[in-house]
Amino acid sequence: MRYFVQCWSSWVYYFESLSQIETRVEIASEYRYKVPILHKNMLVITLSQFGETADTLAVVEEFKKKKIPVIGLCNVEGSTLCREADATILLHAGPEIAVASTKTFTSQIVILYLLAIFMAKLKNMQSLDIPNMVIELETIPDKIGLILDEHRKIDILAQKYASFHDFYFLGRGVLYPLALEGALKLKEIAYVNAVGYAAGEMKHGPIALLDEKVPTIVLCANESLETKIISNLMESKARRAPIIVAGFKNLEKDFFQSVQMNTSFLTLMTIWLLYL
Repeated sequence: MRYFVQCWSSWVYYFESLSQIETRVEIASEYRYKVPILHKNMLVITLSQFGETADTLAVVEEFKKKKIPVIGLCNVEGSTLCREADATILLHAGPEIAVASTKTFTSQIVILYLLAIFMAKLKNMQSLDIPNMVIELETIPDKIGLILDEHRKIDILAQKYASFHDFYFLGRGVLYPLALEGALKLKEIAYVNAVGYAAGEMKHGPIALLDEKVPTIVLCANESLETKIISNLMESKARRAPIIVAGFKNLEKDFFQSVQMNTSFLTLMTIWLLYL
């Protein structure tokens, strides 16, 4: 089993699906007050932008007392987390100027993706095309350029919805944590209320607040889930909510606007979220 003890804004989906290792994600500020169930073959991976977050460091200290190995992902060399962890992976993302975590969030995703690929390789998992996955990672700069080519369309959408005060972000599977991240960024940067939900949970309460004053931003990149996403869109449409779809296919219909992503790499969806 692997634990990811995190602070700030990072959630882990790739690790378990790629490495097939049972993984739990915990919020450091909550986990430090729990009575954990520990196992002999555990590894703890902690994520911290500056490496000085009190809750994260307190959790690291407790795990070290119990002889549980800790890997720290951090953006500041020489930080307390770097010194206290058994091993450290530096993000090398450069300084974050604003409060919102942008470069470090994307770097954390890529590093965890690489770590998952490496562990999958060690387990000799034949079902994964690992060489192609690595090649795809190397194309990230070019694919970011393709996303930024959409800036005019995104600018128009941003101006259109700048006066709204409430937003929903929806996603399924790996895009659910990115919906949470998108909502967080909108709150931190634009100072408006934004909430991220798993798309399938909309009908269990949140949909009651949908109307023409609550835009819904939907992330859709998995073709196998496209039908279910369209169903969620229709439910929002029935309540007259403005809908924006970001996806890898042009899903533009007569009832919503879309931004098409010309890339197959799911983690790059974060770039669009941060830009919006």
